Amino acid sequence: MNNENEKGSGARIQLSGLWKQESRSGKTYYSGTLGPSVQLQLWPNKFKEEGDKRPDLVLYLVKREPKKKPAESESKSTDEVPF
Repeated sequence: MNNENEKGSGARIQLSGLWKQESRSGKTYYSGTLGPSVQLQLWPNKFKEEGDKRPDLVLYLVKREPKKKPAESESKSTDEVPF
């Protein structure tokens, strides 16, 4: 990916990529992640009206529960000798 800046603009740091999604109700939004516990969601602003100065899109940070690792086996190793 080419992250070169346009002439005269400041440095850009890529935070994440976003993928086009469709909600259950059929609305289009974009989502990505910022690590294992934060999801990004970019939605059209449903309060935007023609001619007003509200933003076109709204970015949400959604807390996600980290995936649990499979439980380690509780059986004892055959190397241990019971006393």
